[in-house]
Parts: sequence; C-alpha cells; structure tokens
Amino acid sequence: MDQQAVGLVRTERPVPYMKQLCRHFQHKLEVSFDDDAGRIEFRSATCQLRPVGADLLQIEVEAETEADLDRAKDVVKRHLERFGRRDSLELEWQ
Repeated sequence: MDQQAVGLVRTERPVPYMKQLCRHFQHKLEVSFDDDAGRIEFRSATCQLRPVGADLLQIEVEAETEADLDRAKDVVKRHLERFGRRDSLELEWQ
C-alpha cells in the first residue's frame, strides 16, 4: 500500500469506541478486534485501530491510491464521530 494516514482521537473510552467501530463494519467487511487492536479490511483500504494509553485512539489507514485513502478516511471519520457525538469526539488526521 502506497498511501497512508494516521489519525488520533482523544477519548476517555478508546477501547469501547474501537470495538463499536469494528462491530459496525463486521457484518459487511472482514474485521478482527480484541481489547488491544482492531483491523477493518475495506475493499480498497485497510484500517488499523489501537488504543494508546487510557485516553487516545490511534487510527491508521492504508490504501493503494490517494482517492481510496481519502474515501476510507472520510468513512472512518464520519462513523466514529457519529458514534461519539455525546462525547464530542473529533478525529484529527496527521
């Protein structure tokens, strides 16, 4: 994969949000997760999630093309921020 982006989300609940995002896509895509990490295989991108400490969720997206990367970043951001609306989650891509 040639294109890559890393995003960070400040939250007091990184593991529950990681699991929620993985469960959401589980019925359509190949997904794996536990308490330490999650992985979502989109058609043209891969998303890896990892809690960092007690208050940070790191999300890494890889894709072959810039367009595929942008599409995957947008999907992940929209879903995660919608799930975390109550906690005012914001995914910031680095």
